[in-house]
Amino acid sequence: MQVDHSNPITLSRYVLADKSIQKNNDLCILFNSIELACKVISSAVRRAGLTGLYGLDGSQNSTGDDVKKLDILANDIFINSLKNSTKIEVMVSEENEEPIWVNTASDSMSRHYPLEPLSHHGPS
Repeated sequence: MQVDHSNPITLSRYVLADKSIQKNNDLCILFNSIELACKVISSAVRRAGLTGLYGLDGSQNSTGDDVKKLDILANDIFINSLKNSTKIEVMVSEENEEPIWVNTASDSMSRHYPLEPLSHHGPS
């Protein structure tokens, strides 16, 4: 399959094209929060060399892996973005030992979104 890079489909464009997603306001808000987090992380990755974000942090995550500086930043960005969506009650992340509880969810529906912000394990 060949990908047409001249006409990319963004998350916003996909949501706008899918009427079933548009009917679910909570899902739209979550997608917008995820898209924002991805854009902020992308910007940080592009500037990582200039801002000293390459390399290991010196700590280990909940699974015993060495933590990279970008892992911590990406994790914090996702957590803050999803918290501010007000649609999440609890999050779990490989970078955190304990669940992240958020008391601002608008209803009692249960949603599970495991966080693995930087699953690409490239150079340190």
